[in-house]
Amino acid sequence: MKRFMLDLEALGNAPNGVVLSIGVAQFNLQGVIDAWEWRPRIDLQLEKGATVDEGPINFWLKQKELPWQPGLGRCTPIQAATGINAILRKADEIWAKPPQYDLVMLDGFFRRHGVGKTWHPKSARCLKTLFHAMANPNDIDWPERAGTHHSAADDAVHQANECIEVLNYLRGGN
Repeated sequence: MKRFMLDLEALGNAPNGVVLSIGVAQFNLQGVIDAWEWRPRIDLQLEKGATVDEGPINFWLKQKELPWQPGLGRCTPIQAATGINAILRKADEIWAKPPQYDLVMLDGFFRRHGVGKTWHPKSARCLKTLFHAMANPNDIDWPERAGTHHSAADDAVHQANECIEVLNYLRGGN
């Protein structure tokens, strides 16, 4: 089964918001297999009509440090979409916390840049819903947080590890 966790950091709340970074982690029930991150150039997104909202700007202004160096490691939106498509091609499950934000934002990002998706909408899974399926969350040995908070790849890895713990718990593996 091809399972992925998606995390997205943005400067907008709507599907047409500027995307700062997109992280994807591939995982199975034993652990995280690999992780990737893209930081699409903001100027090219704004040229295509992406917007910025006050709430996310205020959030980022309150952070003591950014999870990336401004201007470094940027790619074009097309490069990001192409890389994401190559990884998520024929994904069985794409998890997010929640998909109503991350996958909707990613869909808007793809549409703005004229790139079609390679995954099926039925592959979307909600990590928050999975958490609510547990009778007692205290039964889980929750993974410690590693990496940088709000780094899309680090957040995707952490959320994948949480998902692994809950899936194994629900299957009687913990």
